[in-house]
Amino acid sequence: MVTAQQDAGADAPTAGYTAKTSTGATKTDKPLITTGQSISVITRQQIDDQGAMDLNQVLNYTPGVFTNFAGAATRFDTISLRGFHGGVWIIPYWTVLKISKPTAAIMTCGFAISSKRLGIWRNSASGRCVTTSPILDWTRTDLEYELPDGAKALRFDQVAFAVFELHILRRAGAEVDYSAEEIQQAAQRFTEMSDEDKTRLARNIIAGLPGAEEGYTLDQFRAQLARYEGIDHDILRENFAYFLRAIIPVAEEVGVRMTVHPDDPPWPILGLPRIVSTADDMQWMVDTVASMANGFTFCTGSYGVRADNDLVGMIARFGPRIYFAHLRSTQRESNPRSFHEAAHLAGDVDMFAVIKAIAHEEQRRKNAGDEDAIPMRPDHGYQRCSTI
Repeated sequence: MVTAQQDAGADAPTAGYTAKTSTGATKTDKPLITTGQSISVITRQQIDDQGAMDLNQVLNYTPGVFTNFAGAATRFDTISLRGFHGGVWIIPYWTVLKISKPTAAIMTCGFAISSKRLGIWRNSASGRCVTTSPILDWTRTDLEYELPDGAKALRFDQVAFAVFELHILRRAGAEVDYSAEEIQQAAQRFTEMSDEDKTRLARNIIAGLPGAEEGYTLDQFRAQLARYEGIDHDILRENFAYFLRAIIPVAEEVGVRMTVHPDDPPWPILGLPRIVSTADDMQWMVDTVASMANGFTFCTGSYGVRADNDLVGMIARFGPRIYFAHLRSTQRESNPRSFHEAAHLAGDVDMFAVIKAIAHEEQRRKNAGDEDAIPMRPDHGYQRCSTI
């Protein structure tokens, strides 16, 4: 009697270091030996055996891949594949996920498969952080705002943003998002700006994500905005819910906690919706997918820009689902929609109370037999010297 057993598919766990199938080239479950492209598969066992703690370490021994070229800047994975940097790829990936549910189904499938075989590592705080903000991850009008003590900080100026929207980008219908006083102030400031000032403002807003070398031209940015035509708050939420319902079970299976970073700034801009800005938004996520693998990156600066966000109360309410904390303090200005980064013990964020609340949550976990601490990162600090 002759018996045969079908090889496990690409989405199944792979025993050992050698995978026989992949969906990476053809989008079908095809044997590597018959795939006419060079494919490297890093199996889960290899990741575990090497003790990889981030994506850079996972890919360290992969032919054609160069990692860690950002030097001491370890906040992000830095990966180059045959000379092409991968950081900016997140822009089209998340755009199609946000604007199209059918496309999201394909992308979510790929995301889930990669979680099982490539991009997931195990440790006490393993997780992935995503953002739902359309087009721009975070937005500032000034990247070198000088403070009274000579330090430089990031700043969002509501009037400067109105200048960009109304007079540089010229977005149709943008006037409804601004008060009559802001529109008048923007017009006056635009007439006083030099061409260099206008170019710098546009570059600060649309030049790309942190660490990305690529950005948008004005025409490219207008094209990105056009892709979101018809996408309102409810549709963006529906597409995000679709993603959560598909990916959270995979996260549970491989022992990973998904987290979402809040919008920055935490209100609609550019005529685009924002869906992770308040405690109500966080509660919606919990109600949508109750799994504990569905969690939060608690950024005190992003949430703290809104006066109606009670940070300590939010930690008390959602503490068991907070798996990462960004410790930032921001200072609201005379226009409540303008703000800049402040010193950690200054600004509108009561940092002492925030860290105390986080410590209480960590103690609660410890008392319950859970030793997982909440990783905390001081973020978006001042520039106090030109070189270090």
